[in-house]
Amino acid sequence: DVDLDALGERVLESMVRSAEEMRAAQEEAAAGSKSTQHGLRRTFFNIQFDRMMEDPIAMVKLLCAEIGVVVDEEDEDRMRLYLRENPRGKHGRHQYHESTWGKSAEEIRSRLKFFADWVAAHNSFECARSRDDCGSK
Repeated sequence: DVDLDALGERVLESMVRSAEEMRAAQEEAAAGSKSTQHGLRRTFFNIQFDRMMEDPIAMVKLLCAEIGVVVDEEDEDRMRLYLRENPRGKHGRHQYHESTWGKSAEEIRSRLKFFADWVAAHNSFECARSRDDCGSK
């Protein structure tokens, strides 16, 4: 028999360690970065899932612009085709409930808050322009 509460704790501990390692790697990369026209040379981009899902093509264009890659109309057409042929949920939907694993949403948020706060303060990837200029819609 699987102890789901113990498994939930192990997974959450792993997530916390991963977040600590991501933060450390990003701080190390930023410390060694040289300035560019976009500020510090970026090695990592932290993107909110909801924002990516809201307009994935716009987000890809922003990321490409940040690293100096031009996205042309043909690229956008291929992205639109991919999104049309692979809608979210095409192969089913995963549903996770923290209570299955003996955790509460509050505990998970609390244990990972340090990373969310750090990303928001130091390393979030946000469009510097107005939302109208961010989209490809």
